[in-house]
Amino acid sequence: MPLLLSSVRHVWPHSFKEFVKVKVDSEINYSLCGCSVTVSSIDGKMSHMKITDVIKPGMRKIVAGQGLPLPKNPEQRGDLVVEFDVNFPDALPGNAKDVLKRHLPT
Repeated sequence: MPLLLSSVRHVWPHSFKEFVKVKVDSEINYSLCGCSVTVSSIDGKMSHMKITDVIKPGMRKIVAGQGLPLPKNPEQRGDLVVEFDVNFPDALPGNAKDVLKRHLPT
């Protein structure tokens, strides 16, 4: 699964915790059928997530305690926010539309 990582310093407006946002681009087949995602925190620690839900554009998963160190308490860390985007195909080959219509709920 291709990943686009963009770590940016943010301040969460409601909790005032600092977090790192990582963007993951997902192909439509992984978005519908599930996948495993591995993301790296700013200190290089790898977090593995098994995604079994349908991934929708803008969906977020939180990895607690893997964000930036908190300014007032560097021993504590904010969260790592993994945000998903879904890459839709520009066109479908052959009878793919008919197959999808038969198998996907309406």
